[in-house]
Amino acid sequence: DAYINFHGVIPHHDYSIGQFKPAFGEEGIRSNAQLDFVERSFVGQLGDRRDLGIQAHGTWWDDRFQYWIGAFNGAGNYYGSAGDFQNRSDDNDEKDFSYRVLLRPLWKNECWGSIELGFSSVMGTKGESAGQLPLDAPVNGLNRNQSWAIRHAGWASYLPGGPVKGLWLRGEWGYIKDRNAPGTVVDVANVEIQQAGKPFVSTGWYAAAGYKISDSVFCDSAPGWIKPFEVALRYDTFENVQVADLTNQNHTDNFSTNVWTVGLNYYIKGHDAKIQMNYNIVEDPDIDNDARSFHDVKNNSFVVNFQVAF
Repeated sequence: DAYINFHGVIPHHDYSIGQFKPAFGEEGIRSNAQLDFVERSFVGQLGDRRDLGIQAHGTWWDDRFQYWIGAFNGAGNYYGSAGDFQNRSDDNDEKDFSYRVLLRPLWKNECWGSIELGFSSVMGTKGESAGQLPLDAPVNGLNRNQSWAIRHAGWASYLPGGPVKGLWLRGEWGYIKDRNAPGTVVDVANVEIQQAGKPFVSTGWYAAAGYKISDSVFCDSAPGWIKPFEVALRYDTFENVQVADLTNQNHTDNFSTNVWTVGLNYYIKGHDAKIQMNYNIVEDPDIDNDARSFHDVKNNSFVVNFQVAF
């Protein structure tokens, strides 16, 4: 991050200019220190990208209603196959435009808890010339067919109060429509690289739940060694496996990877010092009667994270 923030000039508003994460989605723009699991979800990774631009932020009703509007360079593409957004000059002569809206109809209510709802989008024109070749220069954004690219993210969370406080529920949905850079998608059927792929859509979502003992009604009565624990569970799916169509090489087929994650967090000093343990059950695409013959590989993993934040 490298940006300047202007505030205190216009009531309820502040403005940022520089390199930072555009306000997109919920999990992606959270600090690494604030994550519920060791790694972000597939959808969360879409928003975990910095860009150069300017953004206005408005907040009302004690931060219970907020909105963001921004304009950014928008280098590369939304699939990440044309290089990263950050630490680079622009590679096209258009800008990306973004908005994000957040509403908290219920917030920090002792009996009913907190509800947060939100939606965001980033969109822009990519490419310019009709030709996509040569393949050895895929980051030249102007040397691609022009297309309108867009991505969306919507989310909801609920932290109930009363006798079930300590429980939290959270979910997010993501959508991308863009084209990949030339030479980045494999045509398995013809054992070659897709040269001029058309724009296509990928979607996915996650749902997660957890229970934090230190926030629960059992906090005062639980033994001291139990209080720092939190259990968490997440189901995560996204169409992240992309290959050329069997009959039309310019079309892209995409398939979902599904991940079940069981997590255990131990808070030594809140998010400033904690230990996280995750076991990921990974379900790779396994399509019957498909000429591409996906391999049924076991990609399960056990991940441990020790975190110190300051």
